[in-house]
Amino acid sequence: MSPRGRRKRREGSFIMTNNNKAGKPRQRGEVLESTLQRHKEKLKELETSLMRSIEAYRQSIVGDSSKVGTNNHNKSPKKFSPGNAVLSKLSNLHSNLVEEDEQESVSSNNDSSLLLNWEASEQDYRAICGLISELIALASKIQVTILGQRQQQQQESGNSHNSKKSYYDWLAEQLLLGLIEAQKERTQLVEKALLKRQQTLQAENNNTKGRSLFGWLNIGGVFDTNQQQQQDDTGDNDDKITKVLAHEDPLCGPRLEQFQHVATAMLATLKDESSNNKNYYHKPDSSSPFRQIRKAQRLHHLLQKMNQPDDEAAIRSVIDAYAWVGSYESARAAEKAAAEYHHHALDDSVLQAYFRAARFCPRRKDRHKAAMRAEELFRQQWDKNNNQNNNSSTNSSDDYSFEADKFTQCQELLRCLTAVGPELIPDLCKRADSLVDLCIGRDQLDEVWRNGSLGGLWKVAPAHLTLSVLNSLVFVYAASPSRLHFAKLLLKVLLEDSDLNHHHHDSDVPSYPDIRTCKAVMGSLVRMDDRRNQLQRLRPKQRNKKQNDNDNKHSSSSSSSTAAENLEYGMKLLDLMLARRPSCWPDQPYFHSLFRLLLLSRPRDAGIVAEELLSTMHIRECYSRFGIPIVTSKTYNFVLQAWLASAEQGHPDAAIRASRLVDWMAAQSLPLLTSDDSNSNLAYKTAVKPDRNTYDLVLKICSAIRVDSEKDKAFETALSVYRTMQERGLNPVSGTFSLLFACCENLLPNKSKRTAIQELLAAARKQGSVNEALLEELSSRGDGLDSNGDDDEESAKSGFSLLADLK
Repeated sequence: MSPRGRRKRREGSFIMTNNNKAGKPRQRGEVLESTLQRHKEKLKELETSLMRSIEAYRQSIVGDSSKVGTNNHNKSPKKFSPGNAVLSKLSNLHSNLVEEDEQESVSSNNDSSLLLNWEASEQDYRAICGLISELIALASKIQVTILGQRQQQQQESGNSHNSKKSYYDWLAEQLLLGLIEAQKERTQLVEKALLKRQQTLQAENNNTKGRSLFGWLNIGGVFDTNQQQQQDDTGDNDDKITKVLAHEDPLCGPRLEQFQHVATAMLATLKDESSNNKNYYHKPDSSSPFRQIRKAQRLHHLLQKMNQPDDEAAIRSVIDAYAWVGSYESARAAEKAAAEYHHHALDDSVLQAYFRAARFCPRRKDRHKAAMRAEELFRQQWDKNNNQNNNSSTNSSDDYSFEADKFTQCQELLRCLTAVGPELIPDLCKRADSLVDLCIGRDQLDEVWRNGSLGGLWKVAPAHLTLSVLNSLVFVYAASPSRLHFAKLLLKVLLEDSDLNHHHHDSDVPSYPDIRTCKAVMGSLVRMDDRRNQLQRLRPKQRNKKQNDNDNKHSSSSSSSTAAENLEYGMKLLDLMLARRPSCWPDQPYFHSLFRLLLLSRPRDAGIVAEELLSTMHIRECYSRFGIPIVTSKTYNFVLQAWLASAEQGHPDAAIRASRLVDWMAAQSLPLLTSDDSNSNLAYKTAVKPDRNTYDLVLKICSAIRVDSEKDKAFETALSVYRTMQERGLNPVSGTFSLLFACCENLLPNKSKRTAIQELLAAARKQGSVNEALLEELSSRGDGLDSNGDDDEESAKSGFSLLADLK
């Protein structure tokens, strides 16, 4: 079988299992585990082969093992690793050879033997370098595979914290460092041996071998044609050298390819630590930014030790390592590293480092400094490019690439300014306007405000560039209360533009705006209305009661109209979002924002509107990815709060509709049959299981009923809720009894009210849910709650002795 066929067979074996006769594909986690196990087995084989090559190298260069000291060989490294032990053994071998050779007397025989031993170890040294190179590449693959497996497990379990650490990136780094040191020591050993051989041959009156070796040294290790021909004519081919020495061979020494393997492993580790630890400044483990920046510095120092020509890809890897730390100090270090190598193409990577620092650094002041420096660098690049365009008569491909980068960087910069916030940047909106003017132009943007439509604005540049900037501008305006109305207008325009929607459906460009943009605007609207209501509640009372009533009426109507307008705007956005791509479909936070606006506006039909939103959420949940529930018990509580607002305004059937909602929640979440296997008896999901707040809301709705014809039914619903709570293990607390007292107070006639309250007091006293102070307060209410025979008999006749079973 050909190697290609064997490779395909091996790769197929990791996808199909022996037990899987039907050929069912394995899960991604199983494939990663199998690949990881294969890599680890290969690593052990390579380490064993490397140890054997080291031993063969030692035997070929010294012959007798007693010649090499063993004092340092038995020292264990600080961190156990076979690769580290091997490199320590190789380093000790070289250093001991040089030290012992310096103590020996110079003689022709010993020198000739030393040279012969050195020449015999060339192939062994090449084999060692090849194995180390394979180990570096394999250690990098293992590190990346482990992190991919960890990410897969986190997605399945939903747990973002994993304390298990991996050291294979450190192993790859140590292997490359050991290879660099081995090359230096090998060079020192060979040069010393060649120098002694040169001195010996010159002392022998410059014979043929001496002249050949002297010429070979002058030309750097390779014979020229004339000298080789002369040596062949004399028949003396003992010391003929026809290829580059091992320590001077680029394939044996440290290469940029090996450095990229190390950089890949370290970058993967930094990305994993940065994504899993957001409060990492307070964690003293290896994922803290101080340790992360130290890891980036080690990668930088490793590149400096390589002694290779400046390579843009290698330097970019170092800057990316600094960028993934996400701190202001690491961004400054990235800028210094780019200035050290004088590569202007790395300015984009430096900007990305400041962008990440401005968005993810925990210190707000550092985020502010990073954002200001990023804006300064962006404007410097803009001015430099404009000067180059003015000086050149033709446009190159680099100019077009900068135009694309300009929009992308402007979008990132707007996001950074938004993350810092208007508290630290008072002129945030002005800065954003000036940045957008650089990309789109003031005239085109003013036309959008005047006409309320894009008007072909996306034709200024490709849609995915122009819309990304406008989408980021919405975030900036949403963060500022004075520009919130502009954010609403711009978001509505982006969602309504017909040309834009047609363009998006015909291409694979990212869709803007997305759900995050819509949630940013809706969240700002909710916070603004909440702040307005808080200010109204804190407003001091006026001395003139008439003036106070008029002011309250005016402020209430004004607040209601504002909240109603925001609710209407949110409902229009909902229809537009559902007509777009899945990336713009509403999620749970967006629907909950609509519920909050509904509760702030408090229309009479709030319950009906809330149930319509609930139906839309159920439909949206059918298209949810990864099985994430959108409708939860919190959602149903919002609907019940809306029915409470409707009940307080006299809407009919509020208690009945609330009772139906609770029954529907129970039907979805509670077991249908009693069995040992509870998982098989769940109807649908447990995310909508009714809690104590749910039942308390139903009691509040019942107590708020003001229609006389519905009071009896509402009181029966309250009793049913009380019994249901007891059946499901939710023992009533003092708040529950208070709500039941309110139901008795508001729903029962005066003659039956006292008896019902007495029975509730007895039940509450028996359960210990009501303290003595509340009992005395309730006992003092009404025209005396002491029961008498007439009242008890009359209440029994009227049918309100239903509380007798509550004791």
